[in-house]
Amino acid sequence: MEALTEPLFTAWGVVSHLMGVQNSPELRAAHDAVQKDVVQVSMRVAQSEPIYRAMHALKTGPAWSRLDGAQQRIVLGALRDAELSGVGSLGHPSSASSRSSSSWPSYRLAS
Repeated sequence: MEALTEPLFTAWGVVSHLMGVQNSPELRAAHDAVQKDVVQVSMRVAQSEPIYRAMHALKTGPAWSRLDGAQQRIVLGALRDAELSGVGSLGHPSSASSRSSSSWPSYRLAS
């Protein structure tokens, strides 16, 4: 998953740093031009049902015991983040996704 997100988030980190130390009208315009796209990509990854299912399968499968402690914490953190965004609670009656038809707004992007 890091291979998917690291190039974008590293570049965005550099842009954010430059905004803090070398701000200019041109840099602000470039930042504003791509900020929406960066946020959308970030949200799609964070709320991806296929990524959640793959992480959950890893946690509940035989490969889990072969992961070291740091790798297990990474998977657990990714699962926790997905569940907090409502992805992991799919199919459960008390889940955020099942409330989307009631008074709760649905913010989850399509995967």
